Amino acid sequence: MSASSPFSALSLSPRLTPVNFTVLEFPVGIGIHPHIKLKPEVLNLDVEENLVYESNHYRQNVADRLFKLLMISRINRIPLRIVDTLKWNLGLPQDYVQSLVPEFPDYFRVTDGGSSTSCGLNSDLNLELVCWRTELTVSAIEKKEKGYEKGMPIVFPMHFSGGAEMDKKMKKWVDDWQRLPYISPCENACHLGPNTDESDRWAVAVMHEVLNLFVGNSVRG
Repeated sequence: MSASSPFSALSLSPRLTPVNFTVLEFPVGIGIHPHIKLKPEVLNLDVEENLVYESNHYRQNVADRLFKLLMISRINRIPLRIVDTLKWNLGLPQDYVQSLVPEFPDYFRVTDGGSSTSCGLNSDLNLELVCWRTELTVSAIEKKEKGYEKGMPIVFPMHFSGGAEMDKKMKKWVDDWQRLPYISPCENACHLGPNTDESDRWAVAVMHEVLNLFVGNSVRG
C-alpha cells in the first residue's frame, strides 16, 4: 500500500488526530465503510523524505557513518542483526542492505562465513569493512581540539545533574584521568591492560564517537 492510497477508517485508532487525514465518505447502503487518505501536505513530506534518501550528499554521509562504525569495531565486522537495531540512529534507509551497500563496494560488503554475498537480511550475515580510510580515523572530539597531536590528552566533556557533588579524592582521580593521553577509538587497543585507566579512556572515546555517529544524538562539548 502506498502512502497516497486510501484505507479503511476502521483500521486506524479512533484516537488518531484528523489533522493529517481526509475522510472519504461513500453513499449509504453500498456497504463500504468510510476511508481515510493522507492530506497533500503529509504526502509532500513523504516525497521530500524520498528525495533526501536519493540525494548524493545523504548517501555519502550515511555511508561514511556506517563505514566509521565498522572501523571502530575491533574486527571491522558487525552482524547485520546489530546494524539493523541501529538503522534509525545512523539514519540508514530501511533497505540499506540492498540500496546502499552495493553502491559503495570499496567501503563495505555483506559476508556470510567469509563468502561475499550481494544482499540479504539473514541473521548470520555480517557487514564487513573492505578497506581502511585514514581520513576517517579522526574522531569528532579530535576535530574540535586545535593543534592536537597523537599522544596529547583531550579532556572529555562532563556534565553533572544539579546538586551533584564530587569529593576531593574522586575529583583528583578524574583530573588525573583527564590528563592521560587520548586514545583514538579506531586504534587497536588490544595492548591495553584490562581494568586500567588507559583502557577506560579508550572505552569512553569509543562511546563518545559512536554517539556522534547517531543522527540527532551527537555529543556536544
